[in-house]
Amino acid sequence: MAYGVLPEGFVEKPLPVILAEIEAREKDEISSALDVSSSSPIGQINGTFAAQVSELWALAKAIYVQWDPDKNVGDGQDAVCAVTGVTRLPAEKSFVDGSLGLDTGTQVPAGSLVSVQGDPSSVFEVLGELVGFPESLVAGPVPSAGPAPSDGNYRARLRCTKTGAVVANSGTLTVIVTPITGWNSFTADGDASRGRDVETSSELRVRREEELFAAGSAPVDAIRADLLQLLEDNNVSGSVTVLENTTLTTDANGVPGKAIECLVFDGIVPGLVDEDIAQQIFDSKAAGIQTYGTTGPVIAVDDDGNDHDVYFSRPTTVPVYFDIDIVIDASSFPVTGDADIETALATFALAHQKHGLEVAASLYYASITGIAGVKKISAFRLGETASPVGTSDLPMAVRELATLDTGNITINHV
Repeated sequence: MAYGVLPEGFVEKPLPVILAEIEAREKDEISSALDVSSSSPIGQINGTFAAQVSELWALAKAIYVQWDPDKNVGDGQDAVCAVTGVTRLPAEKSFVDGSLGLDTGTQVPAGSLVSVQGDPSSVFEVLGELVGFPESLVAGPVPSAGPAPSDGNYRARLRCTKTGAVVANSGTLTVIVTPITGWNSFTADGDASRGRDVETSSELRVRREEELFAAGSAPVDAIRADLLQLLEDNNVSGSVTVLENTTLTTDANGVPGKAIECLVFDGIVPGLVDEDIAQQIFDSKAAGIQTYGTTGPVIAVDDDGNDHDVYFSRPTTVPVYFDIDIVIDASSFPVTGDADIETALATFALAHQKHGLEVAASLYYASITGIAGVKKISAFRLGETASPVGTSDLPMAVRELATLDTGNITINHV
């Protein structure tokens, strides 16, 4: 049998074959009566030497595999992906915007901690000195402003102290870990934006193939891939849809002739500045194609320093509400069962709902029945207002994006 680099791939030579070849050569060149048994001195030497040679064969195979994009892992995979400009996504931390309830004169320093009710290991820290800014201001890290000038609620952004998809559902991030006189509460705007662990080898492999495919396919796919990369480069969770009109007249979606409209969702609170999105669209689109959207004109600059007006849109977010009746087996349904269902539903919505995609109740059933102790779903009501009574799927316009917060989910045991 042949070993090494063959037409069918790399075939590693096994240790028994290595040892047998060493013994055969010794008998051929020294003496056919040579004792090479495992108990003899020569046999023991042969075993040690063969093991070392076997490690070299294993190393050769590892080097060969590291250049195979379907099999490589770790640093070798990073090197191959870098050839086409794809890098492994780093670990990220969950974060959430919300309000600090403060008395007059209270200041909450950076690093002050809040944890999830019932889960003291899920801890979030205040970013920056965030007091002194009233509720009306946009959430996010801001400079120090001194003590709160009056009793009230003040905007803050909190980030988890550890990486990974740490869950902090609506209404659960409430326990003040760092006691400060005059700091009475923290109320999140909704569910925390989920962090993530370092991208796995399999995840990176799939994403590399998708980006290579997009780069070599239609311009619309390439534009979408470039905008998604912009989101990833800035650690922003979101989605992108590109509407294209190749005709000379305005189409059914309202896009003018020979134009594109880029729908970019970069968070409930936008995580990107308009200029970065506009510049990426200008850099990616074909010459002579106009842009269209509700945001703009935003200036993008070409290589010669000339200004160009770019338009794009952010989708209208549509909060949806679920009211669900379930039958459980109390002996196996966990104490955290309701919260587990809410988390599973919100997680599915985050991954599945895209611009213009209807909210189909049946697609969410598996998220519920996958929780231990759930025997059946008796009723599934959904709507765009609290306490929904309808059971029909919710249609979304092409520029709408359905969002689901765990605070908008009601679980009833019947």
